[in-house]
Amino acid sequence: MNKEELIAFIESLNLPTEEFCVLSSGCLVLYGLRDVAGDLDLCVTPKLGDELIRRYNLTEKDKWGNNFYHVNDDLEFIIEKNFEFEKVGKYQVETLANVLKFKKARQKKRDLEDVANIERYLESLKK
Repeated sequence: MNKEELIAFIESLNLPTEEFCVLSSGCLVLYGLRDVAGDLDLCVTPKLGDELIRRYNLTEKDKWGNNFYHVNDDLEFIIEKNFEFEKVGKYQVETLANVLKFKKARQKKRDLEDVANIERYLESLKK
């Protein structure tokens, strides 16, 4: 999903913007630091998490790791009580510092371009 498609998808979910945070590649697309996201990963409040579990009839088989739910190929979410975020437009997004830390720790070749883009962007803010 490019930025326009991602925003349209987020809007189609009809979620309260104060109860979720866009993570990972979606965050980078909203910042303009990446062209496309393969899917949308969200961090949601427990209240919204419960609503999404009911909405999509999710069960334990749809859950992996630490409260991470796989809805479909386009949407996954994790339930957290507190999350750090920044704002991009009207959306809460994962902090770039957190995305950078995660991608550096993961050490995947596919993350190298994201790391470079985030570092350049953060450096440009210092000028």
